[in-house]
Amino acid sequence: MTKGIEADFIYEPIGFAPLSLYGAVAYNDAEYEDFIGSCYTGQTVALGCDQLGNNAQTFSGRTPPKAPKWGARFGGSLDFPISDTMNFEVTGDANYTSSYNYTDALRPDAIQDEFVKFNASAAVSGNDEMWKLSLIGRNLTNELVVTSANDMSYTTPLTGGSPDMNGVVAQPREIYIEAAFKF
Repeated sequence: MTKGIEADFIYEPIGFAPLSLYGAVAYNDAEYEDFIGSCYTGQTVALGCDQLGNNAQTFSGRTPPKAPKWGARFGGSLDFPISDTMNFEVTGDANYTSSYNYTDALRPDAIQDEFVKFNASAAVSGNDEMWKLSLIGRNLTNELVVTSANDMSYTTPLTGGSPDMNGVVAQPREIYIEAAFKF
């Protein structure tokens, strides 16, 4: 079952058209109602595995993977002429995501902590919108965020416990130049 709410806005101050502010906030209350799934490697009966005798665990009442409770984005842009034939635009935003579990089997050691990513750009363009040159920065604080992971085969410690994980990490910091032309 999933319940939630989302709100967003765009604000462009009267009398100052070059400025635009925007934002969004989302609350997600997702929970399994009646779902049986596989155990993670190394999960014991004491940890909730094999409740049905077939290497399964119940997920009822638990939050699904990759389902953070909170997400938010706030930012703005400023766009103004710098000559009779060119415009300048600068943008920036911050994106927040609360913690979440990134494994399908909900391993308790597979939690991505909350994080904030910052993005910014600066661009020069022609008034006729036929060309645009941009300097773009994504994830400027270089937040390393795990989006999903799976157990790795044959890496369980000899003393028992959970194996290593093979994770997928979102893009690190990116800075690039983009040229766009219309013809």
